[in-house]
Amino acid sequence: MYNSALLMIAMAVAAAPAEGTKADSATGPQVVVVTQDGKTLRGALQSLTSERVVLSVDDRAVTVERAKLSTTAPLSPPAAAADKPGVRIELVDGSVLIAAGYTAAGSGATLKFTSGEAIQLATKMIHGVRLLPPDPQADKGWAAVLAARAEGDRLAIRKQGSVDHLVGVLAGVTDGQVEFRYDGKTYRVPRAKVEGLVYFHAAAAELPPPVCRVSLADGSRLDVASLELAGGKLALRLLAGPSLKVPWGRVTRLGFSDRGAVYLSDLEPQSTRYAPLVDAGDSSAALAALYGPRRDAALEGGPLSVAKTQYSKGLAVRSRTELVYRLPGKFRRLVAVAGIDDRVRPAGNVRLEIRADGKTLFHATITGKDDPRPISLDITGAARVTILVDYGRGGDRADHLDLCQLRITR
Repeated sequence: MYNSALLMIAMAVAAAPAEGTKADSATGPQVVVVTQDGKTLRGALQSLTSERVVLSVDDRAVTVERAKLSTTAPLSPPAAAADKPGVRIELVDGSVLIAAGYTAAGSGATLKFTSGEAIQLATKMIHGVRLLPPDPQADKGWAAVLAARAEGDRLAIRKQGSVDHLVGVLAGVTDGQVEFRYDGKTYRVPRAKVEGLVYFHAAAAELPPPVCRVSLADGSRLDVASLELAGGKLALRLLAGPSLKVPWGRVTRLGFSDRGAVYLSDLEPQSTRYAPLVDAGDSSAALAALYGPRRDAALEGGPLSVAKTQYSKGLAVRSRTELVYRLPGKFRRLVAVAGIDDRVRPAGNVRLEIRADGKTLFHATITGKDDPRPISLDITGAARVTILVDYGRGGDRADHLDLCQLRITR
């Protein structure tokens, strides 16, 4: 359906494991593998393909088939990129590429990265391109433009925090301007005023669920149809068709479970509100930035950890926090493991409430003395999910709630 293109991202390459050698800790990168039934394996990665993972555990080769895999991640994941590239490119298959620059001419686009490398791909592979950095006021408007249906390309403009858009034809994008045809005329809009671009595509057949979602240190998320580790690089074929090779040293996580699932830590909430126990007069935006939820990390840093089990995905949330998510499609269930973070256990006492379109589906008190609490809720037909964490006994003392593997599934 889509033309396949080879996308190469040249970065520093970690040493590749030698094939055919005895399985031991020196033959491959150290990884953590979590299975669907909750077991955690740590060892040296020997082989990684779309079908299975093979690792060395205590000098013994252990094979985990894809059907039993939940996640695979480096034992010491690379740190998130210190720089913040200004362009977010969303492909038609749901993949997200983070780039430092974006230009387009005709039916082709060029993505530039902070490494200095550039890749080319067809605009028919691209859904939307956000040119300006995220902004709490503009995020909602941009999300609405992305989700809207129109018989043409869309040009979104940010004005004093709000986002509006026009429907026409995107003719080209340079470093300085966007050329847009509207109502029979061609306009050259300064790029600094353009929130983003959305490309029109005729209806196409629905893509299959991805085999795996690959997360990178720069914030990119790639939904892949196949993958294989060879020569120190992860060779990927995206659902939309193009292929690329990524050095293993840039990979933070491979998510195999719940194909078609979306982790809430990968979504921008429609709204975030935080109200402290004692009001110090700070603005809600400043409080949300300082005390708001942490994505894929504990409130004090490091991995999410509950009852001596670490999780690579999820949210860490303080009491007096309300998060509202607009669901990006039709989903049937919300799934998570809830518990007080190990760093403060056995202290901690919070009340957790989860609503779908205003209807309460879950309400419970969670303490640092409790076992992790599995959550699985029916959200069929819901458009929004609200998560509310409030004080239990003890006020704001040790109210560090981890919502591990928090995701919505089809």
